[in-house]
Amino acid sequence: MSLGMVAKITSLDATRKNTGFVRRSDGKAVANGWIDLVHGGGDHLPLFVFWLFLDLVDDEGRPVDVKEDNTIPPHIWSKLPLSSRDACSVEDRYDARWKNDPSVKAWQRDAG
Repeated sequence: MSLGMVAKITSLDATRKNTGFVRRSDGKAVANGWIDLVHGGGDHLPLFVFWLFLDLVDDEGRPVDVKEDNTIPPHIWSKLPLSSRDACSVEDRYDARWKNDPSVKAWQRDAG
């Protein structure tokens, strides 16, 4: 099973609404992480959902860090249209909380 094929999050922690366990069909946890997004606000920009933090679960049930940095993953950033990138870089836009992300900063530097 690969994470690319996983389509179901079966458990959400009420205190951290974006935290979830990914489970196989037999119920065994295979990953745990924090899901985040770049949205852009409104209906005019696409929604991009990604793992902000991700641990895989080994056969003994121990977490194995896969992603632990608080950044937009490069494979997600590379797919964002210019309008979504702009929404991440401007102070008063919906996704402005990403304005200090390294990818956003590099894009701003290169743009200008």
